[in-house]
Amino acid sequence: MVKSIIVKSKNLFVEGQWIKGWLKIHEDRIVQVEEGELSEEVSVGSLVLDAGEGSVIPGIVDTHCFFMGQYFLQTGENLSGWSAERILSHLHSMEPKTYYMGRHVDPAVWESLHHGEIPEDFPVVLFDDSGEQVLTNHSAQARYGLQPGTCTLEDCWKLMEDVMTDRRAFSKAFRDHAQKLQRQGVTAIKEVVFDDSYGYLPALSEDFRKNGAPLRVKVVSQPVGKPFSVNQGEELRWSYDQPNLSFVGFNMMVDGSMSQEEAHLADNYLGKSYTVRTCPDYQKIQKRVKAADERGLRFSLHAQGDRAVKETLDIMETLEKDPSGKLKVRHSMTDLEFGQAEDFQRMARFGVAAEIYPQIQSIYEDMNAKIALIRGAVGDDISKIWNRKALVEAGVVVSCATDLPLLFPNLPESLYHACGGWFSQGQGPFQPENGITRTDVITAWTTGGAKVLFEEEERRGRLKEGYSADVAIFDRDLSAEPWDQIREAQIQWTIFDGQIVYAKA
Repeated sequence: MVKSIIVKSKNLFVEGQWIKGWLKIHEDRIVQVEEGELSEEVSVGSLVLDAGEGSVIPGIVDTHCFFMGQYFLQTGENLSGWSAERILSHLHSMEPKTYYMGRHVDPAVWESLHHGEIPEDFPVVLFDDSGEQVLTNHSAQARYGLQPGTCTLEDCWKLMEDVMTDRRAFSKAFRDHAQKLQRQGVTAIKEVVFDDSYGYLPALSEDFRKNGAPLRVKVVSQPVGKPFSVNQGEELRWSYDQPNLSFVGFNMMVDGSMSQEEAHLADNYLGKSYTVRTCPDYQKIQKRVKAADERGLRFSLHAQGDRAVKETLDIMETLEKDPSGKLKVRHSMTDLEFGQAEDFQRMARFGVAAEIYPQIQSIYEDMNAKIALIRGAVGDDISKIWNRKALVEAGVVVSCATDLPLLFPNLPESLYHACGGWFSQGQGPFQPENGITRTDVITAWTTGGAKVLFEEEERRGRLKEGYSADVAIFDRDLSAEPWDQIREAQIQWTIFDGQIVYAKA
């Protein structure tokens, strides 16, 4: 095991500035950061990583992801290409089991299965190719409450409990997932789980103790199938407070998406007589947030519409503050798609952090269709969407998130979309006046994320003496790479806790 590592580069990202220099790592800490050339005398006895022109930045932090959901979506037998007759024969040949789940049923086969005779000896759950339509037998309907038709991950919570009982399989899948994150320079994440985690926390706790932690993981619970319980939150915090795995609070959706008219707007949807289809229960949200705040548990509130953002900040304003006027407990708000400058100024005043999706434009292949959808909802107010510049200018602590499995962390892609304003097919730029700088995005993915997840005394998220040796090293200069090439940048090395956990072949 290498105890000392030196990383040198013409592009070290130090306190928001790019310098030519080097840093030295001893065990799990950065012990020296210097500008200028590296002497042979200093490098003796250390492993030297020469990044050349490549950018060296703190380890990347994803502040909002949902691997439990991704794991669930990857579980089940792949039925793509199977005929209805083959699927039914397969089901009838099985011995009784806790459940059977099949996925990716072809569209041409889907309707035929509705008229087929599915066995009732055990619960059968089938998903179409989109994963959004489910077909269940009576046994599954009784056990999981899943009726045939459209379903969400939240609808599947009882089935998810059964899927999560195989802790060994889940732990292996998480470790494989962690390796993929390491290949993107990610060293810390905040994970959302449902309810009491359905075994997620005990599975990772045992695995981390036996095999070591591949990442730093903070966990929050989203109440879905079971009642919200701040007492249970406290129990989880006491039970899971390991150096690299800890429970810190809760997550909750305030409103929904603009495309479904579920984002709560300040003004009516264009041509409609309402500001949202289903009004959020702000009284219930306030009750939960206040209960958590009084116990020192954090809350992440997911708000998209400008009215939802304002109402959420009204809730935050009622919480206990320190003498400077900032909240004593560090809460955060996620997405903020249609938040406005005055909202962001309040966020900064209260010390509420932001978790934004800088890669969100990557999921839209057709820029014009997305613009038409937004304009159809809000008209000329389209100019207010994704106003990240106002967030930064207000002084909000900004972090980056993916809402995995919606997106997978990718810093170069984030620069392309959030700074350049481009869509995935090169269309754009869109709303360039609302974009932020490369420095802003890199800071948000690193230092900003560390501020959201960790206490100041933990000293994470900076290339600075005494800070954790979590470092991401790219093969290109992220500060100057042309837009048409920036997405080709890759991680050369990832260092976590002072050890090289990924090296590009």
